Amino acid sequence: MDISPTMRSFTGNQTFEEYDDDDELKQVVTFQDCVFRDNIVDDSASFPGIIENTFNSELILTNCLFQDNVYGSINNPSNVGYAVRSFGPLTMESSCFIDNVFLNHGPVLVYGAQYSAIDNYVESSQTDLSCEFGALFSSQDDMAEITPTCEISDANVCSFSQEPTSSPTIAPTQSPVENVEDDTSDSSSLRIISTTSCLLSLVVLCLSMFHL
Repeated sequence: MDISPTMRSFTGNQTFEEYDDDDELKQVVTFQDCVFRDNIVDDSASFPGIIENTFNSELILTNCLFQDNVYGSINNPSNVGYAVRSFGPLTMESSCFIDNVFLNHGPVLVYGAQYSAIDNYVESSQTDLSCEFGALFSSQDDMAEITPTCEISDANVCSFSQEPTSSPTIAPTQSPVENVEDDTSDSSSLRIISTTSCLLSLVVLCLSMFHL
């Protein structure tokens, strides 16, 4: 899987799992609670999209938002522009595509692989795409195929939600506490010492007068 270097705004979580199937090492890549916003393709991009699953890995997108991404024909190294392209199994759930500009086929391209989508939402004024949401091609090998089977979005509202990051907390500080007992004890000790000194002075004075 390749993530295009034109991705300028991305927040959320991604996980990777690996498993063996018929002695072949595969990956399960999950994007959950992710935001892809304000991306623009240019001729420095390896692929004209945001998420590119070029191998037979499994890709899962759950509760993700694609918004204000622009993939047009100017400085585009390819004749397509999309959000997701997968040559392996793809599952999309509760994700939203809002105010994006793609090129040619549609937001999601799948080539000869298992595909599942539920509760996804599209909001766009663009009318020149082959497919509103998913463009499904029959083969992984025939990249020249130009007539995909289209899958439409099935949600009437965007269900994307992302909990706000909790604010940092400051540990309570303790103000210095005066030890009243110790202060009283010290004061009493000083008074006792002072009184004793006075008494000793009087005794010495009396003794002096007696000798006189």
